[in-house]
Amino acid sequence: MVGANRYRNPEQDLPTDFEQKKVIYYQALSQPTDGNEFITSLQQKMAEELENFDLGLKKNSSVKILTKRS
Repeated sequence: MVGANRYRNPEQDLPTDFEQKKVIYYQALSQPTDGNEFITSLQQKMAEELENFDLGLKKNSSVKILTKRS
């Protein structure tokens, strides 16, 4: 069936030795093994980048924010 792969089990895409070498794989990707640590780090990065975007947007004279006409 076309598109059926999107419903496949992602666990099947992991290396067969993933559980035994999980720490090694995470280190190779420079990622923490703790999910909460990963999420906290990601949230901090997103907040910083949104702040940079907001500051840059205000300083960019080429950008005009318009209101929607009713």
